Amino acid sequence: MDDLRMKDKEGKSYILFNRHTNLFEIYGEDSEHITAFYQQVKDWLEAYIQVSHKPISVNLQFLQYHSSSYAALLQILQLFNDLYTNKKILIMINWFINCSDMKTMKDVKTIKSKVGVLPLNILKVDKA
Repeated sequence: MDDLRMKDKEGKSYILFNRHTNLFEIYGEDSEHITAFYQQVKDWLEAYIQVSHKPISVNLQFLQYHSSSYAALLQILQLFNDLYTNKKILIMINWFINCSDMKTMKDVKTIKSKVGVLPLNILKVDKA
């Protein structure tokens, strides 16, 4: 299985999942039309977890976050939560947020409350 490297159609969002280091990153400017993009990520992850049981680190950092991505990101994080709770795979989520972006901060706190016991760190940065 190869690493996952993707850009959305607009070239604003990037995904890298290095299967050797188990570092999963989504960064860039979130797009309003990104649901299909995240579906590809979810499909790849579902296949990947069938062959790997190593700890996973996830870094999320958006220049802009749209509420249209909320459901898609929640599904991905719930998949990680299932791995964490049912398969006992160590997973650490780090979500980097611009400290002045109160809307995203509120959304991420809501997401955190919905993903169970999955470790999700909200890290404030001066610029995301």
